[in-house]
Amino acid sequence: MEIFTVVLVVLVIVFANFLHDKGKRNMAPDDENINTQKDSIMTKETENSGQENAQNTQDKQERNFHTKDFLIETLQKMNIKYEMSPDDDSRLWFEWQGGNFGIDVANDCPFIVIWFLQWNEWPLYDIDTLSRVKRIMNDVNINSGITLVYSVNESASTFNIHSKKHALFLPQIPEPEAYLRTLLGEFFAVCRYTEVELEKLKNQEEAIAQ
Repeated sequence: MEIFTVVLVVLVIVFANFLHDKGKRNMAPDDENINTQKDSIMTKETENSGQENAQNTQDKQERNFHTKDFLIETLQKMNIKYEMSPDDDSRLWFEWQGGNFGIDVANDCPFIVIWFLQWNEWPLYDIDTLSRVKRIMNDVNINSGITLVYSVNESASTFNIHSKKHALFLPQIPEPEAYLRTLLGEFFAVCRYTEVELEKLKNQEEAIAQ
């Protein structure tokens, strides 16, 4: 009986030690899983850091981009001779297809303002023509990307019309020379539209008067 009791006690002690060791093993960290988690976290942090660096580089490039320099380079590739305004270094003048153009441009702004100057004029006191011109100007300003404005030349007694357009000008735009030609071509399209509409309005008024 005593031997049985001793054996039972020994078995209980051995079983208790087995359970204790097993619990410690279950509670101990899995080195392989921890390393995997570490690798995953580090990879994710590296990717995020790379994205942030790429974004910072892009932002820096955009901030350092010189719109004026890029415009001048484009004009030179188009064989367009330009002159800087003596009164404003952010404005340049040039001729293109018989028209007088000006562009307002600054190195720290991605937008340019193109002007097509005094492309038509009418006698200041020709009330009927001026009325028609103003109607067409309103129509163009509402429905197109080009804005028409007018000025009065008192000494010559003329009513002069000009047009302007705001446009984005960045090196990311494909074929910048073709892009600039398209922008300039829009001004001539508005000129032709104005002339056609003037004739239409004149004929309509004459038909009503008969």
